[in-house]
Amino acid sequence: MGAESASPDLSQLEQRLCAVIEAAVKIVEEESVAVRQRGAADLDKFIERKGQALVNLDRHMKLNPQISSSGALAHHLQRLRSALEENRRYLQINIDAVSEVAELIVRAIETSRSDGTYAQPRAHRGK
Repeated sequence: MGAESASPDLSQLEQRLCAVIEAAVKIVEEESVAVRQRGAADLDKFIERKGQALVNLDRHMKLNPQISSSGALAHHLQRLRSALEENRRYLQINIDAVSEVAELIVRAIETSRSDGTYAQPRAHRGK
């Protein structure tokens, strides 16, 4: 009987795991909101928090392999998957925007360094 009371039952383990997953969801959702509102500002803190949350989740999953990923756990895992997919989309939009701005800057630098000798002739609008 002492061994049974010393180890938590399966539902307690599942509840803990669900709480770990929800903590990860919260961090990912906070990062998505921050990216939507401010772009890439302060991403370092989110990367660290998100990484730690996912390491924590991985650790809990490995320590409790007997837990089935069905029912409540499956629901929480789906929420995490959805939050991560939304987060990925917003980060990709941000990366694409930064890449576009970088390309414009590179072109502007190249244009300013060129004397025009080898440049393609530009069509003049309205003439």
